[in-house]
Amino acid sequence: MTTMQKCTFAEAVGAYIIVEVGPRTRNLSVGRDIRFLEQYLLDPATNPFSNKPVADVTDRDILAFLVSLADRPAVARLCTRKIRAFFAWAMWPSRRMQFGLEINPALYILPRHIAGRPQARLRFLEVDELHAYLAAAATLKPHQQAFAEGLALTGQRPSDLGRMRWSELYLDRQVWAAKRGNAYTARVILSDAFISKLAGMRSELPANAGDFVFSATQGRTPLLHLGPMKSALSEKMDSILQNAPGSSSCEWRWTDLRRTVICKLVEGGLYWKDAFRATGSSMPEDVRSSIRMFGTEAGIREALNRYAAALDAMMQKRGFNSGSDS
Repeated sequence: MTTMQKCTFAEAVGAYIIVEVGPRTRNLSVGRDIRFLEQYLLDPATNPFSNKPVADVTDRDILAFLVSLADRPAVARLCTRKIRAFFAWAMWPSRRMQFGLEINPALYILPRHIAGRPQARLRFLEVDELHAYLAAAATLKPHQQAFAEGLALTGQRPSDLGRMRWSELYLDRQVWAAKRGNAYTARVILSDAFISKLAGMRSELPANAGDFVFSATQGRTPLLHLGPMKSALSEKMDSILQNAPGSSSCEWRWTDLRRTVICKLVEGGLYWKDAFRATGSSMPEDVRSSIRMFGTEAGIREALNRYAAALDAMMQKRGFNSGSDS
């Protein structure tokens, strides 16, 4: 490594990714770790000190950035851990001299100082809220609508679904070979309704479209920066719910939607293990240690089809009131 005393924080983190994070080939989450670092630490739109010389970054800079994420506790805690891990790596004697670091500015900043200790969240969307979500999704731009409806049909993580590629899809077999990390591919079962939606989208693609399924740039880049879309969804949902008797505005997160899909699949007859598998979710220890084996792909697809049919019946019964008359 050459002398890097004048390098920016982003450049130093880039070196950290190349030297330390990338080679962790046995870590199945390395791909997700790198994407997280790129989104939250390297992007100037997210991290205000990314272009500041790394030797000039202070604990005040770090703390101000992390506090700005406090309304997303899980992200704030993970950012804290990633920044601490980077500076611990950068403070190794030889690297410390190359970066021009004298102290570790993240040494005394702990995840619990930023967002408190993790609290179990059991929130899921009620029927009125799920209806409002889908009705609100119908008012978004076409690529955002398809993505929002895809999340409701699959229960996948937004960061995973946003990176879905046409080259990973086998529409005839109704399977998505989702890249999850280095040398790891998850086989995701898809419902008839979602496959039909994907087939319709594919038929309308221009000849020069890129590989990403959900994109604002005709497939050339993935759909990842979801803050504005989430805000638009929430605002429209509040408008819709204000018109519903006994309903009120709701605070929700993407994880609440995923939890809702899991619960609906279980209510529809799927075992917990298979519901977590269907949505690509991490299994709680009590579910993981269950002696029951996984169900068949056909059984999972049938459950997803029943759930999709229930969503369609709900929307047909309640209508697609977008709240525009409020």
